Amino acid sequence: MDIIKRIYSTIKKNISNNSGLLNGQMGELLFLAHYDEIRGRHSDILPLIDDQNIIRNTDTLVYSNGLCGILSGLKILECLGTGYVFDFNTNSMNSLISVEIDKCMSNKNYDFIYGALGMLLCQLLISGDKELIVKSLNAINKQKENIDSMIFFTSYNRKTFETNYCNLGLAHGMAAMINILGQLNFVIKDKVLTKSLLQGLHHFYKQKENIDELSLFPYGVSCKSKIRKSRLAWCYGDPGIGISFLNAGVYSQSNDLIEYGVEILDQAQKRKDLKENMVYDPFFCHGTSGLAMIFLNAYKKTGMQSFKLSAEYWLYKTIDFVEKSDITKNPNGLLEGLSGVGLCLLSFDLKENLPWEKLLLIN
Repeated sequence: MDIIKRIYSTIKKNISNNSGLLNGQMGELLFLAHYDEIRGRHSDILPLIDDQNIIRNTDTLVYSNGLCGILSGLKILECLGTGYVFDFNTNSMNSLISVEIDKCMSNKNYDFIYGALGMLLCQLLISGDKELIVKSLNAINKQKENIDSMIFFTSYNRKTFETNYCNLGLAHGMAAMINILGQLNFVIKDKVLTKSLLQGLHHFYKQKENIDELSLFPYGVSCKSKIRKSRLAWCYGDPGIGISFLNAGVYSQSNDLIEYGVEILDQAQKRKDLKENMVYDPFFCHGTSGLAMIFLNAYKKTGMQSFKLSAEYWLYKTIDFVEKSDITKNPNGLLEGLSGVGLCLLSFDLKENLPWEKLLLIN
């Protein structure tokens, strides 16, 4: 039995009661649906997709375990061979999401997983309402801060409790902002604002590099927090930042952003020691499968063979982690469980981009 089939069997026997995208049922269903589609199997998960009940029992909008993540996952399920049809009034939902994005940004909560940016990605995935998307962009623009040519966004640091903290990572910080601004630049007509924000953020990151550290960037920047190296991961650190600049550069046709993304990822791919780089598991968030997917997509966008080799290195480390563990004792989620690992393996197995990759800002 191959490793992907083992993951499939394990997840199907133990579907989560939590309906969320990142660590709940929606992420699990996405893996099962992709597996059935790719392996040419008749999908039998449609009875599990009780979308109306899921929506009724969801009391938050956040991307991680709320309405925005669930709607995004359902939209991806629609394009797979499950027979599911996405049938919601997206106009009313988009209006609700726009109001919440404005509230989040007013509170400096631009977090991708728990704040405004995850909600904005949901708007991009489920709707073509450019007017509401531009409204959300303007809510983001109102909260920007400037120093000379640099643009940055401050937020709340949950460890030090300071309110003027610049999180540089993808899961909770400005890297997700860069990634999504690139997508916005692609879909809206007036690109002046998105390009201005991307340029200013690029200048900010250039000034915050750690020249003498193992990592190019720290976790974040503030007057109180000690600058220190960051782990090698999707959630925090150089790989998530690098793929965000590369994606934004491709979307906005900016050679400067593409080259900067490549530069960051080239530095990151030299870091292979698991312990030194705080890589302890095979999962997507801060483990090997997230790194494998980042370098796989970097290879596909640039054609650089070194990125292909790095992707394969982290793929083998992922397989090694899973084979040495009791697979039934691992969590099943997309972000920190077997669903994310399984989807990563499917992306390598098929050697082409799969719909799920949009959900985690990889492609």
